Amino acid sequence: MPLQEVSKNFRNGFGKRTKMKQSLCTSIYIGTALFLSGCVPKVHTTVPAIEGKIIDKDTKAPIEGIVLSKNIQTDIKGHFILPAKTELGIGTPMGGLWYISRSFIIRKEGYHSLRCICEVLNNNADCTDVVISMSKEGSSCNPNHNIQSSMLQCTPFLPKMQTL
Repeated sequence: MPLQEVSKNFRNGFGKRTKMKQSLCTSIYIGTALFLSGCVPKVHTTVPAIEGKIIDKDTKAPIEGIVLSKNIQTDIKGHFILPAKTELGIGTPMGGLWYISRSFIIRKEGYHSLRCICEVLNNNADCTDVVISMSKEGSSCNPNHNIQSSMLQCTPFLPKMQTL
């Protein structure tokens, strides 16, 4: 087909798009551009999950009833789960890497209190199979022997004294 005929057909409506076709094409173009630029909906972990158990340092027996947050405490086997927190955002399909952390305090009558922090990369966002050993009051509290995990660090926690 000669170029003059193609040009004539295009001007006579052969190449015209209706409003609906234009809207659809525009949506497809914008969606493709956003996808190719890396803007896709993605769930990001903002606070890591922590799962494990708490035991007595001397007897190795599980410690029941330790409150870790307002609704979470250890069960009869000393087991606990602090769930991860996530949020929906826009990111790249591969995503970036950054550290996320969670800290909590462990208190139990008759034991030294501990402050623990879990710090992990966002693509491996949890501390699992953690075993925390608590020392009874009156015994030495060595922070190097309180934990069996490289992702979780626990240190003695001494609350500030209130003055009257």
